[in-house]
Amino acid sequence: MKISIIIPVYNAEGYIEQCILSALEQNYLDKEIIVVDNESTDDSYQTILNLNNKVGGFKIGQTENIYKYSWKEPTQYALSNLMAKDSEYFMFLAADDFLEKDFISNCFDIINKAPDKIKLLQSPIRFCGAWQHDQKYDYKSIEEFKQQFLMRCPVNTPTIIWHRSFYESGIMNRVDSNLYAGADDYMLYGHLANDNNFIYPAPKWLGYNYRIHDSQATWGMHKDYGGVDAKIQEFWRKRW
Repeated sequence: MKISIIIPVYNAEGYIEQCILSALEQNYLDKEIIVVDNESTDDSYQTILNLNNKVGGFKIGQTENIYKYSWKEPTQYALSNLMAKDSEYFMFLAADDFLEKDFISNCFDIINKAPDKIKLLQSPIRFCGAWQHDQKYDYKSIEEFKQQFLMRCPVNTPTIIWHRSFYESGIMNRVDSNLYAGADDYMLYGHLANDNNFIYPAPKWLGYNYRIHDSQATWGMHKDYGGVDAKIQEFWRKRW
């Protein structure tokens, strides 16, 4: 089963080389790497080009930056224009994070136990940088997921392994990124749960390293749009 590892990039020049190399070095062989720059204002794009000239092995794209703090432009561009037709799965690897060599293999070890059932898989993350601990979510049903959702986002977004059918169904385009700033992924998980799509939570860390740093987009989003999570929770509270 082929997987496309999509890396959306915005101002990650200090981290992007390690990120791409960690994707290239996965011991899972049936993969492709796609790197899309989202109009970075630093030297991220040049760093990507330099690495491509040095080691190769990945596709490169560029797209304009429309939605502040959102991955929508580069991820949708990658899915629509660069993802291989025979890729059955895909994931979005954050440009400031990196993977252990067996991350994808570990994910498929779980998926392959019930491929008809596990169409979405998320993994715990291991913080590196300012924090030093693992973060995982534990729920056993969509109802438990919804209960947690109404308090905080119960998903480690960049760790999700997606079955291609979620792209083809159009559900990933259902959220208006203008309305939800950098929390449009949180809103999307509400739609997934509402349609009875279960994001299977892996019971242990599988090899995703999540970097904490001062320029992280998450901090900027919460600073500029502090009430967006409450807005999303209220939206679904009225419907559930």
